[in-house]
Amino acid sequence: MRTCEEPRPPNGQSPIALAAGQSEYGFAEKVVEGMFIVVNSITIKIHSKAFHASFELWQLQGYSVNPNWQQSDLRLTRITDPQRGEVLTFKELTWQTLRIEADATDNGDQDPVTTPLRLITNQGRIQISLKRRTKDCNVVASKLMFLLDDLLWVLTDSQLKAMMKYAESLSEAMEKSAQQRKSLAPESVQVSQ
Repeated sequence: MRTCEEPRPPNGQSPIALAAGQSEYGFAEKVVEGMFIVVNSITIKIHSKAFHASFELWQLQGYSVNPNWQQSDLRLTRITDPQRGEVLTFKELTWQTLRIEADATDNGDQDPVTTPLRLITNQGRIQISLKRRTKDCNVVASKLMFLLDDLLWVLTDSQLKAMMKYAESLSEAMEKSAQQRKSLAPESVQVSQ
C-alpha cells in the first residue's frame, strides 16, 4: 500500500449494492453483515514519503454483534429507523496478536536516523458502530473503539521523534482529504416543510 500525495475521489455508492443491482440498503447488505470472517494472518506494508510501516495481525475474527457487544441473533444486530431513513449496525473485530512497526524514511532535518517504532498487542478487539442511510448505503456516522488487553511498548526519545514525524505526515494527508470533502460537499440545501 502507498499513501497518496493527493486524495482520491470519493468512492460513491456501496459496491455491494451496485453489484446486486440495487441502490438502497437491502438484502445484499444484510447478507454481508451476517458474515462471520476468520483470517489466520494478515500482513500489510505501507509506504509513504515520511515512513515505511508494516502491520501484522494473527487470528482475526469479524462478526456482527448486538448493541451490548454480544453475539446474538442477526436480527438484533441492527437498528432501523424508517422515519429517518437510517440503519445502525454493530461489528466487532478480535485478534490474537497485532504487531505494528514504522521506520522513518524522510530525514529532512539534520537529526540522526530514528529508531523504528514498534507496538505489539495481545488479545485486542475493535468495536465498530456504523450509521448508514437506507436510500444509498452511504455512511452518515461511525464510531470505533480500540480495546487492548496487553500493550507491549518501549518508547525512546528517537522513537518519539519518529512518531511525531509519522503523525505530521498522516495529518497532512487527512487535512487534504477534509479539504476535498468540503469542496465536493453540496451547497447548503434548504428543506421545505
